This record gives sequence, structure tokens and C-alpha cells, in this order.
Amino acid sequence: ETAKVGFTRLQGEVVGVVQTKGGKIQKPDGKKITKLVSFCDAFSIPVITFLNSEGFDCLGAATSVTNAYAEATTTKITGKAVGPVYVAMAGSGAMTDLTFALPEAVVSPLNEMAATFLLAPEKMEVPVKDQPKVAEEFAQANLSAFKAAEDGVIENIVTEAELRTVLGQSVTMLMSK
Repeated sequence: ETAKVGFTRLQGEVVGVVQTKGGKIQKPDGKKITKLVSFCDAFSIPVITFLNSEGFDCLGAATSVTNAYAEATTTKITGKAVGPVYVAMAGSGAMTDLTFALPEAVVSPLNEMAATFLLAPEKMEVPVKDQPKVAEEFAQANLSAFKAAEDGVIENIVTEAELRTVLGQSVTMLMSK
């Protein structure tokens, strides 16, 4: 199981919650996410997504989740975004209304290694055993939540202590959408 879905109340409002738990989103979890997002869209229920994932395990999961998020007109607020599922579930293609990131988040449509090879290939001209360290350093400098906020990719960086308050205020603000 790489994802959990469900409902909760936030400042008196019902919200759908999607939480990925690292690794790659597998087909059964993709179906769960798709059903929840589609249900919430049908009843104008906001969806809060806590994204911590490195991609999709199969094309079927990627397609269904991407379509569900892109088609939903309900409020979507996204937390930590890591890896290529950022595009499907948190990026502008997912039509998010607000995107927040935790301070330690990596915000990128590519994983750290791919981003380094594409954006700074000269840095990867090191022995293969040293490439993961170089990619991690590149990610800290160029794919961090702080860089994403600076570039306008996310609205704000939120600590875990502030998260509930910020999300509650955001849901209240966006309920009239």
C-alpha cells in the first residue's frame, strides 16, 4: 500500500484526503486515488493531497490519477511534492488551487538523478558511485521547497506545526470557488 485515502473535517468542512507514503504509486492505489478525487469533484468537496512519491508503478495508475486531478474542479491543496508524480498530482497540470511544501520537500517533475543529468550534465561527470551524492547536492540547491517558492512554483513553505491551520484557512478561503 503506497497511498491512503479518506475523509475528515477541517474547520467544520468535510475534505477528502489523499496521502502517498513514498515509493511508487501502484495500480490499486491509483484506483483508490482516482475514485476519491472523482467523488469529491462530483460533490464539490475539497481535496487535500499530501504527496511523497517517486512516480507511478504502471501506466494505468499514472493515466487514471492524472485524468482525475486534471478533470476535478474542486479545490486541491497539495503538500510535500517529490518526483514525477508532482506533474500529475501537484503541478500546474493538476490544476491545483494552492500548493504548499514542507521545508525538506523536493519539488520537481523529475527525480533528483534525472534532473541533475538533464539540467547540469557537467556535474555528473564523476564516477558512478559518486553520482547519487552529486544529485542530492544538486537537488538541495535547485529543487528545494525554498527554490520552488522563490520561482513561484508553490505558494508557500509550511512547517508541520503550521500545516493544520494553513490548510484550514485555505479550505475556508477557497470554499466559494
